[in-house]
Amino acid sequence: MNIVITCEHASFAVPYEYVNLFQGEEEILLTHKGWDEGAKHSAEALGRLMDVTPINGEVNRLLVDLNRSEGVSELFSGYIKTAETKQAILNEYYKPFRNKVLIAVSAGVPVLHISVHSFTPVLDGEVREADIGILYDPDRESEKTCAGIIMQSLKNLPYKVMENSPYEGRTDGTAAWLRKLMPDGKYTGFEIELNQKLLTDGRFPQEITDALYYAFKKAAEAI
Repeated sequence: MNIVITCEHASFAVPYEYVNLFQGEEEILLTHKGWDEGAKHSAEALGRLMDVTPINGEVNRLLVDLNRSEGVSELFSGYIKTAETKQAILNEYYKPFRNKVLIAVSAGVPVLHISVHSFTPVLDGEVREADIGILYDPDRESEKTCAGIIMQSLKNLPYKVMENSPYEGRTDGTAAWLRKLMPDGKYTGFEIELNQKLLTDGRFPQEITDALYYAFKKAAEAI
């Protein structure tokens, strides 16, 4: 079993040569628009349990969204204006990240891919129900089967665990991109979404990481 862990929005960093693009609005870089607070720590904690080194994004989401496909409007924020700048960022940060992911999933099959994210408790005035979201494509048999095992394993956690919440698992992202490249059975991809209301000092509870580890370990046995 080839297990791959990614954390696309791990960093709020902006490389020095692009800092001027955010002049006067630097505060936004530290908000959820810029990164997923707590996600990197959880990805690395899960990686230690699974003996996997996560592939972490190294730049702010407002510079380029590593969890979006090339060519979609959400790939770049409004701060990135010229075609020349966009191409430079793609070459320096986006493509190297995606290449690392491709190399990792090409190391062997079947692949279990876990992409770790966090989300805000409220969006546009609407309170999100989930504490933990398990996102996947229900049209892929391997993901549907594993999701059942994962949900069963997590049922005793004192948190609300929901499938495909707060987002649909089939929406654009690293997992959706890899599904187009690899058939069902050879690639099984999940996104974990953790509610930021559970953060303490920038970290999610260890019991969540432990529970996710055992849940995905059981799921891996079914692939």
